[in-house]
Amino acid sequence: MKSAITNKLAIGCAQFGLPYGIANKVGQVDPVDVAKILDYAKGVNISTLDTAISYGKSESVLGDVGVNEWSVISKLPPLPRASIDIRSWIINEVHASLNRLNILSLDGLLLHNPQDLLSERGHIIVEALDFLRSAGVVNRVGVSIYDPQDLQDYLNIMAVEIVQCPFNVLDQRIVTSGWAEKLNKKNVEVHIRSIFLQGLLLVENSQRSLYFNKWQTTWDRWHLMLQENNMSPIEGCLNGVIFNDFFHKIIIGINDLSQIMEIVDCCNFLDARVTEDISVNDLNLLHPSNWK
Repeated sequence: MKSAITNKLAIGCAQFGLPYGIANKVGQVDPVDVAKILDYAKGVNISTLDTAISYGKSESVLGDVGVNEWSVISKLPPLPRASIDIRSWIINEVHASLNRLNILSLDGLLLHNPQDLLSERGHIIVEALDFLRSAGVVNRVGVSIYDPQDLQDYLNIMAVEIVQCPFNVLDQRIVTSGWAEKLNKKNVEVHIRSIFLQGLLLVENSQRSLYFNKWQTTWDRWHLMLQENNMSPIEGCLNGVIFNDFFHKIIIGINDLSQIMEIVDCCNFLDARVTEDISVNDLNLLHPSNWK
């Protein structure tokens, strides 16, 4: 067991509270199966859970299962538009999150909408997060981003300790922009998500909706690369991330026990291979919010 490799994995918990993912045919994961997934994950040296207040019942499900022995990272939802006491709202949201999770503190708290930092209420957010850290309620704070272009603005405002961002064989902006290297030099942890692009990279052409046909050349290059390197889609997705020293955690969404077992098995026997660069810059493909 390559425990050092599997320890880089983190369990993405959106599916535990929502029917998340465009290629998800299972729906929300049953709490009984959540317990089985976490029990298996703990046994293979996976120690981090990534959830969010906005992930439906995810936090409550995790709290019922029991996650005291886990490193839990959650995310604060976008600030309400109404003019309210933002500092109190943030503190109350975090304590409510802890109550649902049935734990005393979070290892990490990320801003789900870091653009809020750039508003006139940005300094209040920083003050509230500093208070939560000093009170021992939150260990580290950070931002969850879709695009690295605004990272410098966020770092100018807040002492960011974790940056969570998408990365996969098609979306390599956090590396090509130079930000992965910069963040590592600043001792900021980089946690990547969407390595399977919500499952689009794992399915056959016929299983994708017609919206994605316009990128057929990209899918053809992807499947040809897998064939030439004798890799399964999961192996192909993991190959480009698991050995990258810039990445501290790789967040994987899990629908059932067999899926995490397959991923862990791939990690244990994967060897770093140089493959063709098939990355793209089309945000209509890379950003799920643009999908139709």
